[in-house]
Amino acid sequence: MFKLLADVETVKVKGEKTADLVIRTSNPSLLNLQLQQIVYQNTEFDGNTFDIVEVYFDKFNATIPIHIQHRQVTCLFEQGAVRVQDRVTVVVKAFLRYDHVRQLIDSFRRFYPGTRIIVADDSPRGRYQDIKEDYTDHYRMPEHAGFFAGRNLGLFQVTTEYFLYMDDDHYLRPSTKLETLVALLDNTDFHVASGAYEDLEEFASAIRVVGNRTHACFEKLRKHYHEIDGFPDCYAADHTENFFLASTAEVKAVGFDPNPAQARVGHQEFFTAALGRLRIAVCRFVIVGHNKSAEPDPLYEKYRRTDRRYRDMRTTHNLYRDNLTCTGLKYPRIETYALHMMISAVIIICGVYIVTEI
Repeated sequence: MFKLLADVETVKVKGEKTADLVIRTSNPSLLNLQLQQIVYQNTEFDGNTFDIVEVYFDKFNATIPIHIQHRQVTCLFEQGAVRVQDRVTVVVKAFLRYDHVRQLIDSFRRFYPGTRIIVADDSPRGRYQDIKEDYTDHYRMPEHAGFFAGRNLGLFQVTTEYFLYMDDDHYLRPSTKLETLVALLDNTDFHVASGAYEDLEEFASAIRVVGNRTHACFEKLRKHYHEIDGFPDCYAADHTENFFLASTAEVKAVGFDPNPAQARVGHQEFFTAALGRLRIAVCRFVIVGHNKSAEPDPLYEKYRRTDRRYRDMRTTHNLYRDNLTCTGLKYPRIETYALHMMISAVIIICGVYIVTEI
């Protein structure tokens, strides 16, 4: 409804404390003065919603969206820490590849000693190895619990402002300058900052949602957006590799889908869920090492190389979760996903429309 803070002399107002307010005057200056004394007040509680005010004058009209929201509580962290290892916790999802995990831990000892590392491990009992290293917390999960389930476990043990996600076959190199990623998050409004793999030229993707009211598509292209001001060779993007520094609080709000469909393979699903929620950047000169096993582990390969049954389960789950109709067409540099809108009419969820006449 509308309330008046004050009346302007000779201006007539009808409809105070209602959703329809009519103002009459022949003097435009007085009209402007009266408009400055109008206050909008919502009449029903909602912690986060939108309302719309429509203003009509002569042959013109204007629409004013109003965001109604609780004041959000800021998540603050202790200030004063300047070292990367005091502000960043590393999260690693491990499965069998213990020699690689130990190389990852050793690389932090060399470049960022004292960094806390959280390892979430769902290796089978017969192959499980306990990791006892300084500054390393090794969490044993139920065997084959899953990739994204392990990410969630690690993420929710983090108490620092930022966390660094790495796969268990990554390791730091002299070119893995975490200070750059920390500075980017500190000085911009980005929530995620990634680097690139040493053995991959393509390092970022853009995802567009295109279509109409009945069908839409996720279109993934190997490209990035603009260069970020103040950070040369760092770019805005929608999708990066599985190596990224991120705001702990912001990523916790998105999380990782722990469904068994993401147990053996999971990557793009996080970035799809983050669309419109997280601002993502990538710096192509921050390079992380990527191990390649000379002799693949047969048990690891059994679970990493998915069979038809698992792929069908994963496809079915992702179609349902994202309201998709098919996994679409794949091209060398483009992946397209069709999104079927399961409603036949447009539903407006921004609250009650209020029409204001002048």
